[in-house]
Amino acid sequence: MSTEGDPSAAFLGQVRDIYARVAYSQKTHEKEADRLLSNRRRLKWTEIVLSALASCGTFAVVLGAKWGAIPAALASVVLLAIKLHSKDYDLGALAQRHANAAVDLLEVREKAISVLTDLCGNREVQMEHRTARDQLLGRLGEIYRAAPRTTTVGYRRAQKALKVNEELFFTSDEIDALLPPHLRQGRS
Repeated sequence: MSTEGDPSAAFLGQVRDIYARVAYSQKTHEKEADRLLSNRRRLKWTEIVLSALASCGTFAVVLGAKWGAIPAALASVVLLAIKLHSKDYDLGALAQRHANAAVDLLEVREKAISVLTDLCGNREVQMEHRTARDQLLGRLGEIYRAAPRTTTVGYRRAQKALKVNEELFFTSDEIDALLPPHLRQGRS
């Protein structure tokens, strides 16, 4: 889409770009929350299994079975290492922060669709549209400042979800596919 000499087309292009970036960020935070919750579940189950091994081995030693000492000691050492490594991380709380950021970004994404709807209804870029865009960008800045940093793993999962699994798109045709028919540039 050429925007040379057409300020309303340039403005529409900017809002469409905001929409695409917000959609990408929102999906990244969702995937990051999913990953952290999955890691938390695995960590908790590992701790339970190691605690059971340490307890059973210790109990066996108390009952006179010397074979229980080595598994109990190994399980205890590994459990201690896991606890020391994860003592400063609350994966559940961090996952919740990512989930909250995803919900906040979803709100911004929906507001971007509303701005696009207004723009497509009237191609003239009016002050109210600029105000709406600026509010959208201000809200987006608040969310990004409060959101936890995402990881490469979360980003790659979001990238796969968006590009391979086609959960959201980025080319103009792909953005059109995400938008309601009345907001599409191709109007197909």
